[in-house]
Amino acid sequence: MRFLRLLLIISFGIILTINTVICSNDNLKIIRLPNNTIPFYYKINLIIPYLEEIDPVFYGESIIEILIYYATKNISLHSRGLEIKEMETTLFEHKSYTFFKPIKHSYDNVTNILILHFENTLWPGAHTLNMKFSGIIFETNLVRGFMKFPYTNEEDKKNGTMAATYFELNGAREVFPCWDEPELKAIFDIHVMHHQKYLVLSNGKMKEQVMGKDDMIQTRFASTPQMSTYLVAIVVIPKCDFYHRSNYNQTINVWYSSSLLSKVTFIYNIAEKVIPFMTQYTNRSQEVQKIDHVLISNFPVVGMENWGLITYNEFDAIYNDNKHSIYEKIKVANIVTFELVHQWFNLVTPTWSYLWLKEGFATFLELYIIAKIFEDWRIMDLFVIWTLQTCRIDVGSLNSVTLIPNSTFDDMSQYSMEFYGKAPVLLRMLHHIVTDKVFQKGLITYLANHYYNVSFFKISQYSSTTPDDLWIAIQSALDVSDVPNSHYRIKEVMDTWINQNGYPEVDVRWIYNEDNNAISLSQKCIYKQKSNECFNNTCINNTCTNKWWIPITFATRSNPNFSSTVPTIFLRPDEIISYYIPNPEDWIIVNIQQIGYYRVTYDISNWKKISYYLNFENYTNIHFLNRAQVISDLFASVLNEQINGSVFVSLIKYLSREEDIVVWHSMFPIIQRLWKYFFLPEAAPIKVD
Repeated sequence: MRFLRLLLIISFGIILTINTVICSNDNLKIIRLPNNTIPFYYKINLIIPYLEEIDPVFYGESIIEILIYYATKNISLHSRGLEIKEMETTLFEHKSYTFFKPIKHSYDNVTNILILHFENTLWPGAHTLNMKFSGIIFETNLVRGFMKFPYTNEEDKKNGTMAATYFELNGAREVFPCWDEPELKAIFDIHVMHHQKYLVLSNGKMKEQVMGKDDMIQTRFASTPQMSTYLVAIVVIPKCDFYHRSNYNQTINVWYSSSLLSKVTFIYNIAEKVIPFMTQYTNRSQEVQKIDHVLISNFPVVGMENWGLITYNEFDAIYNDNKHSIYEKIKVANIVTFELVHQWFNLVTPTWSYLWLKEGFATFLELYIIAKIFEDWRIMDLFVIWTLQTCRIDVGSLNSVTLIPNSTFDDMSQYSMEFYGKAPVLLRMLHHIVTDKVFQKGLITYLANHYYNVSFFKISQYSSTTPDDLWIAIQSALDVSDVPNSHYRIKEVMDTWINQNGYPEVDVRWIYNEDNNAISLSQKCIYKQKSNECFNNTCINNTCTNKWWIPITFATRSNPNFSSTVPTIFLRPDEIISYYIPNPEDWIIVNIQQIGYYRVTYDISNWKKISYYLNFENYTNIHFLNRAQVISDLFASVLNEQINGSVFVSLIKYLSREEDIVVWHSMFPIIQRLWKYFFLPEAAPIKVD
């Protein structure tokens, strides 16, 4: 079986990239692992001690099948906080049936790269690397790795201890030496030796248990598919203190301590709804044989989407109808849905620079699914108000969703707004541009193409992806649809949105003359530059000159059609366009239902027309998301001193008529912000005597 895996990998000629920087002393400093060696199979054997010990030590052995692509005397991989038994490290060359031992182990504390130096040249081909090591299961004050978590048994009020791993994005190297980058996928066989009083869970189903000495038992799990190291997970729980709820075939299992008995039903119910929805929407059943949901006290993050074994901070994942608010219910639904959606995207993990593909997709589909299952929550509408509008007023310096070259996993926290805010906003925009049907068909194609790369052996291999893979899949669905698209290409449009900082402002101006009346549309970049350095960004005198392909949709007083979000035109980079409007008395509102990630400004006459209509005519003819939009965009124009504050005050007087809570949600942050300015001289533009 390993021979077939080897031939499969060779047949695809996997090519990895090298990212390096040059230090001032002219020594080469490796930021990423070199590309001469990749793993394709790990067998991980761990021995877990009694968790009640102080800083218990675990012992392990990694048997790793690797491919060497070109002759070398060094093998580089990751390790952090592990004690490697250097004398027991061996390398077996399959072709010559020869064993090698490294003459030296060297380690870089900054990059966590462990280099094994060999005296003999290692020739291209298949090898088996065997390493033995030990590590510590620490208390929960660490960010990632193998940690233990105290809990209280509510029945006898006794304290207990469990343990769990958390690897995202580079914590696997703290439990076993590995190639700890998301693109370097492999199959994992996990075997754990532990005392019989513990139950151990991992990514695969329990395959068998083998009795050992002194009440020890080894639990062996089914092999995983090819996946990234950060998706590997192990949980150790005392049998006597934990319960579980399962469906009839045990594909859904919720594990919890006795104190949570009445608070886990909602997690189970959400899983029962989301899994069939995702199966239908993606035209693909979950590849994993089961999904365990484990609730852990003081887990370091809200949730982690490990393949087949989702771990949660119990505080964020419990809900009780008799005690908790609807807000708590929505929060739990969001968390569980988000982690479940990941199960469909885990095996098409994107390359290093495009992590937004999995995080942004999971966030967008989480909102999309909840909006379908719980329509009265209006979760997608609130996302527009809370995320898209907030970005357009307050965060003019949003980075590109594409990571800066040479970023390390320790840099990821600074991109949380881009991954979970900007990326799903852009996917929502694309969803509206191409329509729901085309978007779904493109997603099905994207997953199908990259779940399986099939060789002549008909063996599946999961692959890493880039945005181009997604654009190609959606373009193929768009080309055979009836949605007009001859005037643009998906890649050309979306590259301007994912690779650039900031976002555009579209300026809409009425043009009146004797022969014609029309509107002109132009764009400029909104971005608060923090330095003279730019990435994927053109800067002149510290000013952003980025331009985008902007989808233009609009409605007018004479034709208040706010239902169609498919753009009729695109405002291209470095272009000013004009569009004929039959009735010069009309108002115009651009960006129907706020599908586009851009701000809109108008001349004073148009603002006054909109204001009058909202205050004195049937304001509900304007879509509620566009009512929220004009409030947000006009307020932003006031803040940027583009228009007098009295215009804003005149418009929002209509709110005495407004009954839609979503629109009011758009006002709450504005009210909070205005309060701070009332006592400052800068408040003059928005005060009315």
